[in-house]
Amino acid sequence: MARNSRTPEMMIGDTLAMAAACTITEKRLSELMDKFGLETVLACFEAYAGRARDAMRRLIHALPEGRVAFTDFLDDDGVREGHPRLCVAWEKIDGRLRVDYTGTSEQAEGAIKAQLTATQSQTSLAKFVKAFRAKWKAKTDCRSGFVIKDCKQFKEPKTSTTTTPGAP
Repeated sequence: MARNSRTPEMMIGDTLAMAAACTITEKRLSELMDKFGLETVLACFEAYAGRARDAMRRLIHALPEGRVAFTDFLDDDGVREGHPRLCVAWEKIDGRLRVDYTGTSEQAEGAIKAQLTATQSQTSLAKFVKAFRAKWKAKTDCRSGFVIKDCKQFKEPKTSTTTTPGAP
């Protein structure tokens, strides 16, 4: 695999990190299934997938019918001269969204970092998740035995207001 990569050292490190993440994920999923059972875990997965589908449908529904297109240029890849072109067009027809990249430059030979874009994406996602949770918490029923902070049944644990003698 490394010989097929433009940046073999990075690819090897990324692959090892993904393998470690998969190992931890397998362990955590096993723990969840031991605690709640396979049926409950799968039901939760389906509930989250359903929410994602519904949220995407609502977002697409809110878009006006028609086509929107833009072109932008990326930093060079350090191998070829010039700036790779990114062309994207979104077209909504009959409630369906089509994304078209016609006109985009060929694949770059070197690596292109989009650090600012990644940071902006993470910030936008965090804002979306916060708003989503606030909006849907009141509507979210969780199965008995599987109540988390995102469920309307969740009750904050009571905290003690007594202080320890001699505490500052």
